[in-house]
Amino acid sequence: MTSHHPEEPEATVPVPHLSQGEQQAETTAELSAITRLYELSTRLVLSSGLEALLEEVLHAVIELQGADFGNVQLYDPVSKRLTIVAQQGFKQTFLDCFRSVSVHERSACGMALARRERVIVFDTETDPAYKTYRHMAVLSGYRSVQSTPLFTRAGDILGMLSIHFRLPHSPSAHELRLTDLYAKQAAEMIERHRMEEELKRTNEALQKARADADVRLQVFQLILDRLSNGVFLVQGPHLRLLLANQAATTLWGAAWPQGQPEEEFLHQHGIQLLTPNGQPLPPEDLTGRRAMTTGETVLHRQLVICQSDGTRLPVLVDAIPFENLSLLSRPLSALPPTERVVLLVYQDVSTLKAAETLKDQFISLATHELRTPVTIIAGYADRLLGRSARGGEYGLNEWQREKVQEMKQASWQLTSLTEDLLDVTRIQAGEFKLELRSVDLVALTERVVRRIQATTDRHQLAFHTTLSQLWATVDAIRIEQVFSNLLSNAIKYSPDGGPIEVILEEHAETHEARFRVRDQGMGIPHAQQVHLFERFVRGENVRASGIRGTGLGLYLCRELIERHGGQIAFESEEDVGSTFFFSLPCIRAVQ
Repeated sequence: MTSHHPEEPEATVPVPHLSQGEQQAETTAELSAITRLYELSTRLVLSSGLEALLEEVLHAVIELQGADFGNVQLYDPVSKRLTIVAQQGFKQTFLDCFRSVSVHERSACGMALARRERVIVFDTETDPAYKTYRHMAVLSGYRSVQSTPLFTRAGDILGMLSIHFRLPHSPSAHELRLTDLYAKQAAEMIERHRMEEELKRTNEALQKARADADVRLQVFQLILDRLSNGVFLVQGPHLRLLLANQAATTLWGAAWPQGQPEEEFLHQHGIQLLTPNGQPLPPEDLTGRRAMTTGETVLHRQLVICQSDGTRLPVLVDAIPFENLSLLSRPLSALPPTERVVLLVYQDVSTLKAAETLKDQFISLATHELRTPVTIIAGYADRLLGRSARGGEYGLNEWQREKVQEMKQASWQLTSLTEDLLDVTRIQAGEFKLELRSVDLVALTERVVRRIQATTDRHQLAFHTTLSQLWATVDAIRIEQVFSNLLSNAIKYSPDGGPIEVILEEHAETHEARFRVRDQGMGIPHAQQVHLFERFVRGENVRASGIRGTGLGLYLCRELIERHGGQIAFESEEDVGSTFFFSLPCIRAVQ
């Protein structure tokens, strides 16, 4: 038995001297083989019938070498076995024996598979390596066999081309060279066929995936259209619309075409987004853009949609970002799939606002009606305490003075509550006004800190700043109200006492005054933090501790700061403490 690499036949089989006639015959045979290979190549491009093409290659090699039988096997890299796919001249006994051949078997094709090179068995009767299959050779009627591996361009095994002879046979170098050409052609056929099959499977899978995506999208759209809230799916920095439900058109008063950027749609139809105070929302502050840019969820943002005919709809907006959505189908695939996607939900709260207006009107009426009796009670309490201080027949004993003092304190608390309620109703009714003037924020802060410090012995208030003056145009009374609320909260929710810091800095780049109020108190539970600036919201921990409050102070703080053109936020950890931040536009600072 001999074996060698298909590209080096000369190393194993010597090349004898050929006569002119033999050379002419070889040239003719080679030309015929090349012509046949060309025809096969043409058929390969036009046909996808692999077995028929392989049978033609096999027939050509059998004819070339004068063989009597032959077969082509394909290799399965998973099972690591060869399986016959084309054959010529064999009986069923042979086909059953060699239907599946592994790398460990001592047949010619098995050994060629193991060695990754051609194996030639000159005579099966005398070759000791073929002893195992000698009986099968006798039954099948062959005495010689050669097996040539088929390789991919990358050098991976594809299959095997084997031919068999009734008599012992030694191929010439010329025959082996042409056999290698046919083997290469067969390998290209197999590789191309597998690529086409893989492409076909991929296309079928893609079509199925697209069909499934279309179904999911239709179901998703059907669900969205049943919702009363306006729902939009937008993508990319320009907030191009991917899909929207029917309620969305009602909200805008116009249909938003798929693929159009939000800002362009709003401008085209004369639609405005306003803050609750009626101020136009800058394009860079669009809710979807904020979620798209930061990747953070925005919940319950209050806005007003002003339609082209002037109709105003108060809405609550949620914006939920996603890095990718697999449900996008063909109509949406023109957009880059890697861009972030944001789900926008607009809830029309007109009915709720109407009910809230009635409630606010009631609170306003009740508050106004309370002011007079509360003022009278406080006035009488002051007069009683004043007379008692002067002595005489109108003097009060200790128990009486204590009760009148409690009455005065209660009337002061009720006055403070009524003022807060009046501020809330003015804000909700759009009747709240600021009295703006130039104010030194350093002096204002120092004044408030001193006043609040006088109300507590268990807390140490400290004001830190490197500025001697910092001027801003503000309503001084309202900014003092913000400080009073924040510092009173810091004291109230630090029942064990401790330090409270107020820090003032100037941010020159944005021309802002930035404040921090830090305590080491009870902190705010995480579950309540998202709603903390809403009306009547208080932390569960302070409720459980029996600390009294209305839940209006922080709502008023946010409204007052935002109406000054500033922002307010906080960081808090339960049982560790809270830090509230707020900023105000400033004019100039003096170090």
